Amino acid sequence: MYRTLFCLLCVMPYVSVGIRFPTGVQPWAAILGWLALLAAILLRGRLPRYRSDLVILACSAVFMFYISPLAQGDFLFFLRKTVVFALSFGIVFLAYRVQPQDLLRALSFAVPVYTGFALLQYYSTSAFLALSRPFVIVRDNSIFVGERGAASLAPEATDFGFTMAFIVLLLLILRATHPEIARKRRMINVLLGLSIMCILLSKSAAGIIALTLIGAVYFVRLLSRLRTIMFGLVALLGSLVVVATLPEEVINGIRGLRLMIDLVTQPSLLLQTSFAHRATHNVVGVIAFIESKGLGYGAGAFTAVGPEIYLRYGLAFDLGLSSFHVQAVHDTLSRNALGVIPLLLTEFGVLGCILLIVVFGRVFNSALPMRFAALGLMAMAWLQSFPPAYPLVWLLLGLAYNPHFLMRKGRSPRPNVTSPARNLPAVPAQTSPRR
Repeated sequence: MYRTLFCLLCVMPYVSVGIRFPTGVQPWAAILGWLALLAAILLRGRLPRYRSDLVILACSAVFMFYISPLAQGDFLFFLRKTVVFALSFGIVFLAYRVQPQDLLRALSFAVPVYTGFALLQYYSTSAFLALSRPFVIVRDNSIFVGERGAASLAPEATDFGFTMAFIVLLLLILRATHPEIARKRRMINVLLGLSIMCILLSKSAAGIIALTLIGAVYFVRLLSRLRTIMFGLVALLGSLVVVATLPEEVINGIRGLRLMIDLVTQPSLLLQTSFAHRATHNVVGVIAFIESKGLGYGAGAFTAVGPEIYLRYGLAFDLGLSSFHVQAVHDTLSRNALGVIPLLLTEFGVLGCILLIVVFGRVFNSALPMRFAALGLMAMAWLQSFPPAYPLVWLLLGLAYNPHFLMRKGRSPRPNVTSPARNLPAVPAQTSPRR
């Protein structure tokens, strides 16, 4: 039961009942994971078993004490900001041990709830705010002004749409990996349909781009089937025809669709949108990494180093930012890093790169279905303004070594038994994954 609760806390990261931490993402999944880890150590003497686990914990420990002299604030402030990497390891540990049924039960609850709140937001904003505020921090009360979509049980529409894209990916992984889930394919298909509808209701550019990425990877996996190729081509042509015939006001009213079209037709226009913030922060991170010779400037340095690099290199001119974004980007650089990757590169240098290599390399080398889609979503999360505490990235990292979610070559599920040794019979696999 606690594993189902853990999965639910991961897929509903902004929701909290009763006690609420003063952050958007709530750390309940990480706390539950660490409680499970401590219980395993105390009761069974079981420690993290992979070298990559030790690398993540070692990097996290250094992060907590590598404080920059440029930083402003006391030690406890930076401990709270940097301990998130070590805390999130609890999610990785417990994700090793979840069963497909645990994740399916959690998604069977979360998806209808997300859908209900999204539809309620379109029906009555006041009723939505009254019902959602006890569970989640709502940042924007005027959610339907202009091109904004539904936020459901998330602070903003972007958070909601992107989280639903992760849920689409998890549902596809479930459907591909476990024989028992095949009997519940109809339920998974319904949940997939609701999740895709939620992404469209959010009008989130990140959600729509992530959904497109998932669809592309899924289509490539099925390229060996001629019928799939024909269906995909017809669907692509039909989509292009539909988009081409949409009125301009409809396209402009759906921000995600507008950005997708600009990405294909006029990529330079993206720097006239909020994408300019994310792009500039990542460029600053690369420059800071080079200038620090890979040593990094220490925790808390980004808000001091970032604006200085931005002005000294004239990035606003080089990137062709609009007059509004010239000052707006400088302001965000002065407040916090909009992305985990620029934060790691600027403040922790080579150590930050090592953590990135371990996290992404582990998923890349795994037998997780849709692993390229998983890598794409993880990169999107850490290149934009999702915090390092965002649990769905760490959940995918844990599932990448969970034997119940891995595949052999092709489409056959990995068996849940270990190989027999000599003349001994096969025994059920342990919940901890093979090395």
